[in-house]
Amino acid sequence: MNPFIVQGYTLPELFCDRDAERAALEAHFQNGRNVVILGERRMGKTALIRRSLEGRAGMTIDLLSCLDLREAVEKIGWALLAREGVHNTRHTSLWQRFLAQFEVQFTADPATGAPQVGIRLGAGRSPQPALESIGAYLSRLEPGFVLCLDEFQQITHFREPGAEATFREWMQAFPAVRFVFSGSHASLMRAMFSEHSRPFYQSCEMMELKAVAFADYAPFIRRHFEADGRTVPDEVLEAVYRWARGTTHWVQAQCNRLFDRAGDPNLQDVREVQRAILASLQGFFGQIRNQLSPVQAATLTAIAQSPDGIPQPTAMEFLQRHHLPAASSVRSALHSLERLELVMQNDTRRWMLADPLFAEWLRTR
Repeated sequence: MNPFIVQGYTLPELFCDRDAERAALEAHFQNGRNVVILGERRMGKTALIRRSLEGRAGMTIDLLSCLDLREAVEKIGWALLAREGVHNTRHTSLWQRFLAQFEVQFTADPATGAPQVGIRLGAGRSPQPALESIGAYLSRLEPGFVLCLDEFQQITHFREPGAEATFREWMQAFPAVRFVFSGSHASLMRAMFSEHSRPFYQSCEMMELKAVAFADYAPFIRRHFEADGRTVPDEVLEAVYRWARGTTHWVQAQCNRLFDRAGDPNLQDVREVQRAILASLQGFFGQIRNQLSPVQAATLTAIAQSPDGIPQPTAMEFLQRHHLPAASSVRSALHSLERLELVMQNDTRRWMLADPLFAEWLRTR
């Protein structure tokens, strides 16, 4: 088995570090505190949550695909139904109240014929009573049940207004449930929970997930290769980590391919693996770039040329060096790129691409 997992979470021994973060989450859960987890995409937020829920009652729902409150409630309801089963006999009256809010549909998988269960809100039903029935049931499950809502910033894009207030009121109504809100758009999530005028203002503990330190990741990688009878030189570890900018998914992706090769990995192997990964992403990155306006694409490409980031993309020297238009046009493009989660400011307030591989791809064009 390849020990470098690139999808989700499987076993504790294949999970690298995050001891401090797991300890902090456990303390929050034990002491009745709700939590916000911020972090860049592919940094391992969902894996951390799943690792932290081992041995604890809870469930995780990804809201990224939801377009409105109705879809979000249906997705949460489906997760609860999948966990408990249609014919659940625990807390019967509360379970029947929950089921009464939805239409449960039984279908068959068209490929395998296996039975499937679907769920949707009954015609004309408001999402709020369904949320209340879910909260009431979760409150009666194991003490400190943890409900994790991933990509929670998506509710700011819902079609109807007031989604933030609805979820805030729901959280307040069921203090027996521990809530974890995670999201990859750090600026949106931070604004949602720190702006005085927003419903979630200072309602949760904030946890920002950074890259696993090289000093912790390197021994993890080396240990798994050594268990297979192979040695990893320091220069290989450094090249893998630096290219990925410490981003968990891209470190794992490189190691997964290196492990699949015979012998001890060397720098030539690393370069070939990196080229293969970029080639596999060419269509995806090309589509993103083609959907941008000319000014947005030019601004993005210019920022990508500096791996360490740009302190001021509207400075005259930067504009002239990259043949960019007026500062006002670049400033507008920058705001749009940030909303699209394509650029971000790092800890030193330097602008850089959110995805290190997208930046690498643009540098090689």
